[in-house]
Amino acid sequence: MRTAISILAALLLCLPCFAASTDFTIPAVADTFVRSIEPDCNYGAAGGLSVSGSAALNGSGVQMGLLDTFIRFDCSAAVAAFNSELGDSWTINSAVLQLNEQGSPNNNIFNRGVGQFEVRWIARDDWDEGTGNPKLPSTDGVTWNTAPTLLGAADETLGIFWNSGTNGENIYTLSLAKPFADDIAAAGFVSLYLTAADDAIGFTFDARTNSAPKLIVSVVQPLSPWPIPGDVNLDCSVNILDLIAVRNLLGNDPASSDNWRADVNEDGKINILDMIFVRNRLNTYCEDEY
Repeated sequence: MRTAISILAALLLCLPCFAASTDFTIPAVADTFVRSIEPDCNYGAAGGLSVSGSAALNGSGVQMGLLDTFIRFDCSAAVAAFNSELGDSWTINSAVLQLNEQGSPNNNIFNRGVGQFEVRWIARDDWDEGTGNPKLPSTDGVTWNTAPTLLGAADETLGIFWNSGTNGENIYTLSLAKPFADDIAAAGFVSLYLTAADDAIGFTFDARTNSAPKLIVSVVQPLSPWPIPGDVNLDCSVNILDLIAVRNLLGNDPASSDNWRADVNEDGKINILDMIFVRNRLNTYCEDEY
């Protein structure tokens, strides 16, 4: 009986650690692909998007050049929903990109092949989707030649992923790079750039006029104010898991990816001082701080 009471007491003590959560699915509001073979052409009104390397071939066995994709999302409705449901103290817990792949696209403009591609958050949202399509390309939107002007040093990689090569939904969990997470929370536009990470990939998926690309954002709100200093993994306590998280990121740039959480002393570095900071706060809980 005493053991059961002790377990119940421990569970009750942990209640402030539990957080409310919700998610929101954000469909693309603009998208287009660009193509190296026709560097001055725009395809913003096409029904498909694509990422392709230099070794992928189309259905007729012909190489159709390099292809990259731009996708823009409007996060205003998502942030409004989060604020309405959870107030303004929520934190982004995950961001997932959902793409509906066409393993054997009908149009020969698209290459085929399984391989790796990079998803990158880009700082600029002022690109024009355009009105071109494979049958009638235009020049009124972003093209292969103008794409480099939209990319810059502030952009952040959100991960390297594989396509499946078959028809159906693909899900990619994106790294929560701080500029990316901050951009979502700012309730405006968020732009992603997809490009080949190896030569073999020929990944074609639906544009917004069909089964639109989607950004699924999940947020959490603690029952207690959160996070507390040293709580790297955001579980409302400072423990050995936080120490391990910092150790695994020693020497990394806190401005890259979601590494910023490990810079617990906020000096712009992840080093032994962060481990000492966490060590000195071991066994601290939300209920101790608030």
